[in-house]
Amino acid sequence: MTYEPMKLIIQNYRAIANAEISLNGLTIVSGINGCGKSTISKMLFNIFTISNDFYPIARLNNLEILKEFYKLFEFIVSSVYISNFFNENINKEIESSEHDDIKKNLKFILIDNKFSKEDEEKVKSNISNVINRTLSYILKSLKIKNTSLLHGIYETVKYRAEELEISPKEFQSESDYFKYLFEQSESKIQRIISKVFEESFITKPKEYFLNRLPIFFHTDEIPSKLELHENKRKLISMENPNILEPFYIKNVIYLNTPMAFKSINTNHEYWKELNSLLYKEPDQDTLLPEGNKLICNKIIEIIGGDINISTKDSSSNKITFSKKNDGLKLDLIDCATGIQSLSIIYALLNNNSINDKTLLILDEPEVHLHPQWIIELASVLVLMRKHIKCHIFVSTHSTDMIRGLKYLSEKEKIQENVNFFIAKESQEENHKYDYIDLKNNIGEIFKCFNKSLDRIDALMEEDNS
Repeated sequence: MTYEPMKLIIQNYRAIANAEISLNGLTIVSGINGCGKSTISKMLFNIFTISNDFYPIARLNNLEILKEFYKLFEFIVSSVYISNFFNENINKEIESSEHDDIKKNLKFILIDNKFSKEDEEKVKSNISNVINRTLSYILKSLKIKNTSLLHGIYETVKYRAEELEISPKEFQSESDYFKYLFEQSESKIQRIISKVFEESFITKPKEYFLNRLPIFFHTDEIPSKLELHENKRKLISMENPNILEPFYIKNVIYLNTPMAFKSINTNHEYWKELNSLLYKEPDQDTLLPEGNKLICNKIIEIIGGDINISTKDSSSNKITFSKKNDGLKLDLIDCATGIQSLSIIYALLNNNSINDKTLLILDEPEVHLHPQWIIELASVLVLMRKHIKCHIFVSTHSTDMIRGLKYLSEKEKIQENVNFFIAKESQEENHKYDYIDLKNNIGEIFKCFNKSLDRIDALMEEDNS
């Protein structure tokens, strides 16, 4: 069976009319501002991130109902404790610390716990333990003598339980009711957990991904066609209800600014993921591949200094640069943008975060770079493709970057794995763009960017007339 390159297909989404982008090595897309290049970059990141690890999105989809159970239990625990306290009838066995610890454990197991790496039965056992402990606490605490107060708590709990589709029954005592309530709640929570595990590791419903697109892209639009092909498999398509796990791409890295490594915006999905990889400790039991070593040495040669990555603890994560000529040591944040960009790639190579299963996405990497640094970066990208076999996707406005990637890929004899695309205005839809596969013919790209020179010429003619 012949191998078919990976490709992404998007139709009628934001600024994109039609895009069919090959991902068989080093892919470069170009075009004017607002033509959809960043949409393609971010779509690739999100699809590969979610298809490789569906757990976060499956958990998020079911988290709201778990939060409602937590609210119910938290209300019961707090109400009973406070009521006992104010009735001066608090059981001496019920201490404030236990009350707080119960709520803390409930919150952890139902909301905060990220149990993707644990097996399903262990998770269910932990849930049973914390719910049983909570029930035991409640049963010990039901010493309230104020019957009207107890009735009020009882009625509120029943109302909230009905909202969670737990049918009320008549019981002779409040204790029997709470036993029944916790039994039914646990049963429903266990079913939710089973659903999370099944969706995370087996079914992976595509609808969860589509429902998140408005959050990723700040629009309510849904593509008329969205497909990601891996050889002959469709990892995602509008026809398939499920998302498949990739064989060839196991991690994806998105770079749109060298400043991301120092960002305090931990809510930024792309930067957060990048920083977790930058400061990852290298596997001491695994030798760094020769390709990674070669390119790390190349980067050191280019920047004229050494890079040190400190990972003592998360609060002191730091990357520093030491000049070879004078030994001056600088925090990377104080270095030139070119040094920052290449140092980030060095760090990812040095801990093997970039390997043959990586898709590296660079969205306009030329921003803030001197033309010399653009060519140096282009040389590193070509060598990464040649020696590591990682997949690289570059969106760019820079003719220097495009020219450099073309020349250097030919020099290193990898041009068969290099594809250039340009966004052109659609003839059928206004304000939308079709992506044209140029193969290795980059002349069309220069025609596009020559428009700026034509505009300057026109202005000069106006001034001289």
